[in-house]
Amino acid sequence: MDLRKGINLVSEVINNRPKALREFDQIYMKAADMLIQTEHIGEVFNDKEIVFIGDGDSIGLCLSYLFNEEIIEKGPKHVHILDFDERIVLSVQNFAEKFKITEKISSELYNVAHPLPTTCWQKFDGFYTNPPFGASNGGKSITAFVKRGIECLRKDGLASIVIADYPKLQWTQELLYKTEKYLIDKSFVISEIIPEFHHYHLDDTPELTSCSLIARLSVFEEKGYCSTCLPQDYVEDFYGHDLPLVYKYVKDKTNGGKLASKDHELLKLE
Repeated sequence: MDLRKGINLVSEVINNRPKALREFDQIYMKAADMLIQTEHIGEVFNDKEIVFIGDGDSIGLCLSYLFNEEIIEKGPKHVHILDFDERIVLSVQNFAEKFKITEKISSELYNVAHPLPTTCWQKFDGFYTNPPFGASNGGKSITAFVKRGIECLRKDGLASIVIADYPKLQWTQELLYKTEKYLIDKSFVISEIIPEFHHYHLDDTPELTSCSLIARLSVFEEKGYCSTCLPQDYVEDFYGHDLPLVYKYVKDKTNGGKLASKDHELLKLE
């Protein structure tokens, strides 16, 4: 890899990325780790159609952009991003238009509290998610994102999950175990874990790291659409203690950064 060019291209993506909203557990990965993660996930998802269940970090854009620029040798055929933050959705669309990669990446407004869009049901070769870390809800926020990802998969589907992994904090190990068990119960085989792989711009726990977990669907059942809303107990403490999932969307008031910044507004769930 041309390291200088790779970091410069990642910086283009970071510059395009909207400001993180800490109240929604948007905690962004650091630049060097984004580059390493992009190269790694490019190999995992080479020539596949994949979906991102949330993508505040903008790894999806990094994948499509760096692969198109031939900085990474392998990458997905197409990336589709589902996110409840309209700022992210529009920033992806504007970036794709600016750098002429609209055939490689698309984005759509979606909240995991709601049933999966019918157009995504069992349509993808793989999913990627970096969900809220779930320290205050026993990992249910992780399960919610993983559940939606699984609903997107077709036969031989792959899962790529970024989850907190910092042995000095016991809760990270407990939730990692719960996530692995959930995947195994859903007929996945854990094929790879890279421990303590990523670092974050996190003010209260700057040393916190996360791992890269890859799993393969071993038993596929083709079935009709049956996605449902999340149960009520899943939305409690979703983003942390006393921070439930009550907002449907983060609405962008800048048109993807094209207008003078009026920041954002929050639209509550019905």
